Order: sequence, then structure tokens, then C-alpha cells
Amino acid sequence: MLRDSLDSFPVDYRKIIETVSKTFSYSPQRNDLLRECIAKLQNTDPELDIVAIKQYVPTRWTSIKDCLDRILRLWSPLKLYFEENAQNEAEKKLFTPHNLCMLKLLQSLTTVLTQMIKEFEVNNLEILEIVKMLKEHLISIAKFVLKINPALSH
Repeated sequence: MLRDSLDSFPVDYRKIIETVSKTFSYSPQRNDLLRECIAKLQNTDPELDIVAIKQYVPTRWTSIKDCLDRILRLWSPLKLYFEENAQNEAEKKLFTPHNLCMLKLLQSLTTVLTQMIKEFEVNNLEILEIVKMLKEHLISIAKFVLKINPALSH
């Protein structure tokens, strides 16, 4: 279900997650450079922790949420890292305000889906119970969207 949902999300935003994850997954040198970027920015943001990027593994359902959470937490240091160390021009353009907004939207969606997946697994729910929960979540999302933009209800 999460994988199908992600398939309908624009590829460009998933590519950001994949690019960032791959950049740091096997390179201690790149991780050191990222830590330096974090340290530089800690003067202006003392809550910024020196943490590593979590790896995105497509076969692990919840890994995209973990990786995305970490990317958003380290947005400013990652932006600085890629401005200074990008392998190509496309990498320099990953950290735009528009991409930040879209990744925050994706984070909201993956948070809800991950909570549902965990609940399904813990409670060993029957398919009818899962469908009922999905319906309730979709109705609440639709109400939220309509509250933001009432013109959509016509």
C-alpha cells in the first residue's frame, strides 16, 4: 500500500530522497563533510544535532519515512553540503523551497501510512477492519482538503 501510494507521488521528489540516501550510505568521507556542515550551522540553530542520514531501502516499507524525517530535520546542512559538494548541477538544485514544501507534504502522508501499517501489523487486523480504517482516514483527509479549499466541494 505504501509503495503504491509512493508510485503515485511525483518521481522527482522520491529521487531527492534516493539521491540523498545514496550519497551518504556508503561514504564515511561524505558523512564527515555533512557533519562539518551541521557544525557550521549549529551557531545559528543550536537544536541541530549531528546525526546521520537514514538509509532508504525500497523493500522496507517504513524506511522512506525514516529517511525523509531525517532529510527534513537536516535540510539546511544538506543544502549547504550539496551547494559545496554536488556531483552535478542537478544535485545543486535539490534543496529549493518548492521541494521542501512537497517533501513536507510527502512526510505527512508517509506518517499517516506508517502509523496505519504499524497498527495493522501489531493488531493483526482482518481485511474488512483495514478497509474500514482506510475509509475513515480518507474521509478525514477529504474533509481537511475541503476545509482548506471549499471550492473543491462543487
